[in-house]
Amino acid sequence: MTVRRVLFVTHNFPRASGDAAGGFLLDLAHALAAVDVTVEVIAPHAKGLPERDVIEGIHVHRVRYGDDADETLAYTGTMAEQVKASARGKRAMLRMIGAMRRATRLRLASGDVDVVPAHWWFPAALAIGRTAVRSRVPMVVTSHGSDARMATGMTASLASFALGRATAVTTVSHWLAQRLRPLTPAPITVAPMPADVTAFTAHAAIRATPPRLLFVGRLNAQKNPIVLLRAMVELPDDIHLDVVGDGPDAGALHALSAQLGIAHRVAWHGQQARDAMPALYAQASCTLVPSREEGFGMVAAESLLCETPVIATRSGGLPDIIRDGETGTLLAAIDDPIAWRDAIAAIVGDDTRRAMMGASGRAHMMTIVSPAAVAERYRDVYVLARRGIVRAR
Repeated sequence: MTVRRVLFVTHNFPRASGDAAGGFLLDLAHALAAVDVTVEVIAPHAKGLPERDVIEGIHVHRVRYGDDADETLAYTGTMAEQVKASARGKRAMLRMIGAMRRATRLRLASGDVDVVPAHWWFPAALAIGRTAVRSRVPMVVTSHGSDARMATGMTASLASFALGRATAVTTVSHWLAQRLRPLTPAPITVAPMPADVTAFTAHAAIRATPPRLLFVGRLNAQKNPIVLLRAMVELPDDIHLDVVGDGPDAGALHALSAQLGIAHRVAWHGQQARDAMPALYAQASCTLVPSREEGFGMVAAESLLCETPVIATRSGGLPDIIRDGETGTLLAAIDDPIAWRDAIAAIVGDDTRRAMMGASGRAHMMTIVSPAAVAERYRDVYVLARRGIVRAR
C-alpha cells in the first residue's frame, strides 16, 4: 500500500516564499514531494492573503474565520496569548476550529486523500479529529512543542480527547514523546522536521572578529534570552550579541540591556526572513539557546548545519540535537549567567575546538534533519497509518 496525497491541516504555514512562519512544514512538504507524496495544506486566513495560493509549488487553502480585524490568531506566535487574554480571542478560536473542520470535511469528501496530518494537536487535531474518523482517513498528529507544553491540568483532558482520534502520533523529540505518551493510546514515532541542508551550510562561513554570539527566538520567558544579557556583563567588552526575533518581552529586554551597560554590545535585528539566517549563523562564533522545555530546537539544528557550535540548556528536545562536548555544550544551570559565561568563553576562546565542534555538528545533523532522511520517516509513518498497523518506534 502506498501514500500518494496527504492533507496538512495547521495553523502555521508560510504566508509567502521566505516567510519564517511554519517554514519547516514547507520544508517537509518539499521533502515528501521528492518521494512522490503530494502535499496540500489547509491553514487559517489572515489579512492581505489570498484564500487560494501556491507557495513554492504547494497548494494552500486559507480558510476565513472572521473579518480582517478578527483573523489575527495565526502566523505571529501570539495565538495562545490572544485566546487567553479576551473573550474576543476565544470566539475567534472557535470560529477558526469550525472553519478548519468544514474545509477538511469538504476536501476529504473527494476520496483522493490518503492521510491527513494535523500539525499541533491544538487547534488542528482538535478541529478535524472527528471528521477524519468519519471520513475513514487516518489522522497523524505531529507535536512540535508548544502544544505539548500546554497539555497540562484541565487542558490535558482536551489534548487526550484530540490525540485519542489519531491513528498515529509523531513528535519532533523524545522529550515530547515522553510527555504525550500518557495522553494517547496511539503509537508515537519520534521524527524531527527537516532543515534546508543546502541553504544552511558552512561554505560561506566568515566568523566575525571580534567574536559575535547569536540568539534566535521569541523574546519571552520560555525562550529565556534574559540570562544571556546577564551573562554578557561577565564577558569581555569586545564580545557582541546578535538577537533575532521579537516578542512580548522586547521592551523590557531593551531596557535591561541599557541598565546593565551593554546596550552598545547588543544588536536587535527583530524578526528576519529565513533566507537571512544562514549569514547570521555563519558569522557567529556560537549560537545560544537558553530555552526552557524546547520542543526540538530547529535553531540549534540550523546552526550546527552551518558548523556553528551551540550552547543550550539541558532541557526539552535539545539533548536530541547537541552532543555535549562534541557539537556544543549543554547546561543544567539554565538561569545562571556565570555558567553561561564560562561555557561561552570556553568555545569562543578556542578556535580549534570550535571548528571541530562545528564539523561534528553538521555531520550529526545530516543524519537527523536532512530532507531525505526525514521524508523516509514520515512516509513510513503515513503508510503504516493507512494500513492501520502503525507500531511505536
